[in-house]
Order: sequence, then C-alpha cells, then structure tokens
Amino acid sequence: MGTEAPGAVAMSTTLGSADGAPQPGIATTAAPTTASSIGGTTAPSNTSLAASSGTKSRGTLTMWSTQEALIGSQCEYANAPVNSLTDPVLPSYLRSGFHCAIGDSSPGFGKGEQCGLCYKVTSLSDDGTAGTPGQRGSAVVMVSNGGAGGDAHFDCILESFQEITGAETGIFDVEFEQVPCDDVTGGPVVINWADQNAYYCKMMFGNIGGWGQLDSVRACLDGSECADMTQHSGATWTGCPTGKGSSMTFELTQRSPAGATSTITCECSDESWPWATGTRCTCPDNFALLENFASKQEDAATEECAEPWAQCGGIGASKGKWNGPICCTEGYSCHSFGEWWASCKPSSWHEHSSPTSPTAGGDTSDAAPDSPAARDVATPKESMSPSAPPEPMRSPLAGGWPAKMPSWLPKPAAGHSVHPWMPTQPGKEGQPMMPEWPPAFGKPFGIPKPAAAEPANP
Repeated sequence: MGTEAPGAVAMSTTLGSADGAPQPGIATTAAPTTASSIGGTTAPSNTSLAASSGTKSRGTLTMWSTQEALIGSQCEYANAPVNSLTDPVLPSYLRSGFHCAIGDSSPGFGKGEQCGLCYKVTSLSDDGTAGTPGQRGSAVVMVSNGGAGGDAHFDCILESFQEITGAETGIFDVEFEQVPCDDVTGGPVVINWADQNAYYCKMMFGNIGGWGQLDSVRACLDGSECADMTQHSGATWTGCPTGKGSSMTFELTQRSPAGATSTITCECSDESWPWATGTRCTCPDNFALLENFASKQEDAATEECAEPWAQCGGIGASKGKWNGPICCTEGYSCHSFGEWWASCKPSSWHEHSSPTSPTAGGDTSDAAPDSPAARDVATPKESMSPSAPPEPMRSPLAGGWPAKMPSWLPKPAAGHSVHPWMPTQPGKEGQPMMPEWPPAFGKPFGIPKPAAAEPANP
C-alpha cells in the first residue's frame, strides 16, 4: 500500500483462517446441492436502500485480494464441505466479489460476530490518500473475513474495491454504515460442518437475510431435547442437543442495530440426526425488512409496543402485510410463524418447551407465566399480573367471558367460544369445548352453542 503506480494490483496482508488462505488460482469444486440456482455471479444491486442502521462512520479502504481468497477466510462460508466460489448456498455478495475483511474494531471481527453483516461503503474522494487516481463510488459489501488490522478498516475483494473507488489499488477514505442484506434470496441454509456425530456438532448457518447475522440459535432434537447453541468461529455454531433422532429443529433469532429481535423456525426432518458431513437443510422463510423499517426502528423506543402475546412485526411485517407495532414490551420478543402471523412471546420462550393446549389437571409449570396456556385452566398457576389474583377460565356457556383478557383477543359472538386454547365444558373438567373461529377472521369453522337440552360438544 502507499503510492503504487496506477494500474498495479496490490494485495494487502489480510489473514485467512488458521489453515491459511489459498493462493490465487486454486482449483475449486462445487459441492453437490439441491438448492435452487440463485443465478450467475452478477454484482449485488447498489440501489438506494430504504433501511439502514442510521449510524455513519468514517474509515479507510484497501484492496484485499481476488475472489479466490474467499476459500480459507475466517467466516468459513466457502470452506469445506462447500469448497466452492459459485455454490448457490453463497449469497450473491460472496459469489461476485462484493465482500470484505474487517479490522480489529469499529467494526471488529471478534470471533465472527460480524460475519454476514452488510455495509454500504462510499468513497469520499476521487483520489486515494496518496494520490491514487480513481472515481468516487459506492457499494454494499458483506463481511467475510477478519485480519485487516486497525480501526474502521475495510479490506475488500478487487471487484467491490473497484466499484467503490474506481481504482485497483491504494488507500481511500470512506464512509460506511450497516445496512440490510437486500440481495440475499431464498431461505437460510443449515449445513453440518463436522463429522457425523450424535454428541458433537458444528453447524454453518448461511444465506442469512435481513441484517445478515444471528444473535442466537436454539436447536431441538425431535421437538423435545433442546439446547442453546454457541457461536464457535466465523459463521459456525456448536452445542446441539446430544443423541439420535428423526428430526432437528433450529430457532434462529436476529437482532437489528436498534435492538429489535425476530425469530424464524427451521424444521429439518428429511434426514435423521446426526447428519452426515455436508448435509443441508433450507429454511422456508428468511429474515426481511419493511420498506420503512429503519424509521420504525428509530421510533421503537418511543412508540407503543405490542402487548405480551399480541401480534407484532415478524416476517409478515417485512413483506408489507402488517403495519402495526413491530416491537414488543420489555421482556418479550417477536416470534414469527410464517409470513402471516407473529406474536410477542417472552424472550426466554422456545416453541418446544411450553405447552399451548393444557389438559385438565395438566402441569403448566413450563408455560410462560403470562401466556394463555398458563391462564386457561380451572386453577391457573400464575395470575394474569403480579397484582391481580388468579381468575379461572370461564366459557360463554358458564356465564360470561373473563373481564381480564388480552386486548388482542376478540370477544365471541353470542353463543360461541373463540378462545384458541379451548376452555372446558361447564361441569365436565377435562372435556374441552370446541372453539369457533372469530367472525372477524372469515367464515366460522366452530360449533354454535348447543340447545339447552343438548350437552355441549366435546
């Protein structure tokens, strides 16, 4: 770096993985995959982004290497068992050279917490700091490596460096801000990165949309044995529940720069557990953002957030199908169930650890304290609030609807029950009353109130 002659391609000293980054010209072999083709290796679009972190910083930009350096980089995206620069499991940023190594701080690589994040990097001048001629530009890049050294330092692959600076070498002053990874398509892909082992796993979570990284991962074997995983290095995580089973479910949680969280569930049942090395599972949904998500996030601290168990943002919000609150009250986070529904559950909630349909006399100790599951039994274990006494669940046939119900739950039409957790029939403990779908949600699917001489339907 310094005053290299224009046109000379200078490579910086960014380090790869512990095994060492391969030299340019390494032969690569695309791993077999059933994922649909994402098509080509064209550069990600550089259109104006509707959302960003809202924080712009200044730093320096240098040129790292050519595209082959992706294999061996510390985030591990293209390492074995993928061992490819063109595999569709790699987002377009990684396949087209629009990715960079970062330095020690602001942003700092750490053990890989920045892997997959996207930054919009803009050159502040046509010329480099030492007079290298170029043309000021801008590009969105993904973090793929560490080792660039220094503070606020981006060391980018040649294609993205040229897009930002109009040059092939030199040191340039830049402005950067974290932005969503808008060019990620398809769902997240989970890959077994280690040997087939029922007592140890190392999983790669790739093609993460939205803000590009994961804040936490929880894995559940056969829906019952669950464990919170730990980020190991780069974009890989360890700590799956041990043992053998027929399926593994992963709950992926992402946190935005403003602190809002969103969770998606990826159920992998095509292969029994443990998986063979390189086995993949593609999640049905990815993280995404509302067109005006950035402004909503900035207002999240002051706007009215959704109540516990109420509908919130989630995937539907990210696709423009929900314009209500995107945040949840303190202690709760937004959990998505596909693109049509998301609700505020306790931050410690996990789908496979709490029942949602209690049986008569059943234990609800695992249910969230303020959840309908914990309230809708004749003798609830938790009251609806710390200051309110326990109130038994009553069906409309038993003389009325409880006064203290969440605002999001509509009252039923006369003679019907809409409570989705099935209150019991009067005088028949353990025999749930069939609910009817609320009229506001469309055609009724339940059972009307029986005649006085008829017993209630079980």
